[in-house]
Amino acid sequence: MLAGLIALKRLKTSPIASMLVWPARRNVRDILAVVDAQLKDIVEITTYLVNMNDFAGYNEVYGKYFDNDGPARTTVAVHQLPHPHLLIEIRAMAYKREK
Repeated sequence: MLAGLIALKRLKTSPIASMLVWPARRNVRDILAVVDAQLKDIVEITTYLVNMNDFAGYNEVYGKYFDNDGPARTTVAVHQLPHPHLLIEIRAMAYKREK
């Protein structure tokens, strides 16, 4: 399980969409690679958004990496995250069968 994957950097497009061109996505890929897994091995994603107005941007970027057959997902609106600059936190669970 990968937990606490965050993005702090904003680019010039929609705040959440640009954040999710993912420093967090790269973190997920890098961590999965250590155990010879990939994004396709993710079975569940939980995302915490400080502002649900950012959901459309988040969803747009999410759709670039996962289709309708992607992992189960839950998006939760939260009042705040542990660091004042955080707007999003992602928890991902992956499963890869042993060969």
